[in-house]
Amino acid sequence: MHKTILTFDIEGPPGREDFLIQEEVATFARLLRLLEKYQLKALLFISGTIADTIVNYPEVLELFRAHEIGYHSSSHSIKPRIFEYTDVKSYEKAVQISLERETSSINPFNGKIEGEGGIERLREIFPEKDIVSFRAPFWCWTPPHLEALRELGIKNDFSNTEISGAPFFYKGLIFFPESILIDGFQGKLSFFKEAFSQRAPNEEVTVVLMHPSVILVEQKGSLYMQYRNPFKPVQIKLRSPLEVESKFVLLEFILSSISLFQKAKLTEVNPSINLDDRYLNPTFPWKIRGEKGDIEKIYQKTMWVPVNTFGYNPKYLRSHFYRFFEE
Repeated sequence: MHKTILTFDIEGPPGREDFLIQEEVATFARLLRLLEKYQLKALLFISGTIADTIVNYPEVLELFRAHEIGYHSSSHSIKPRIFEYTDVKSYEKAVQISLERETSSINPFNGKIEGEGGIERLREIFPEKDIVSFRAPFWCWTPPHLEALRELGIKNDFSNTEISGAPFFYKGLIFFPESILIDGFQGKLSFFKEAFSQRAPNEEVTVVLMHPSVILVEQKGSLYMQYRNPFKPVQIKLRSPLEVESKFVLLEFILSSISLFQKAKLTEVNPSINLDDRYLNPTFPWKIRGEKGDIEKIYQKTMWVPVNTFGYNPKYLRSHFYRFFEE
């Protein structure tokens, strides 16, 4: 049976993902109650910086416990970011840097390490959860960073690799296919056509992604301008109450429809999917599609945001990608 994985990135507004605003907490709670209403389970990706904040809201934290918890890196937007601190000549050094940062608390105001935290903090908050899934902020993963996370117990990557249309097992990790993003679902119900008319008959797993912050906060100005200086406060513009309600109405329509698909046995919504054994055979990822893969295309896609949003010029990351896929 076709499987659907609902995923949500629990973070602050665009440009300030490491900082929750009070109104967002209520938005998260309302979203989680909608999932409860339609008996849907989700995979919630939380960063270390957000974990340090969300503990101050025990009622929402309890709602989180009904779902699976994934890791969204020790920090989201604060420099140095993953593609920056792993962009060193030595692959092994990049792994070690990643290990240090992903087990540390990152000061969101200056990016410095301040004691233990990261994935260990998330596991401390959710001791009953098996936190084995990861999604890179901005989908900007790098091979040495992912290998470090594997050492820390991560087994599943949801970083929108677009390497394969099906999950595949490679170097001790299961890579999931690119997500269907529903942030801009207002007026766009093509989601159902893409997910259940086009993908479901041909693919066994569909990953759905949403950033709940878009329900409450408008994106203002250029993303590049917002991220050029991540320590400079970004002006936040909240949507009107009417706009927020309209977003929730459309979201509820999508969730209720997914619930109906599940009841009709057209899909199974489950964040804890036990994959068929055929995914667990080591193989080059592109062989899943039966075609020759192009490492350069994988690299270019992954680096699109660093280059085009942040104006970053990678030095050694290309060689890291080739080493990862050619070994």
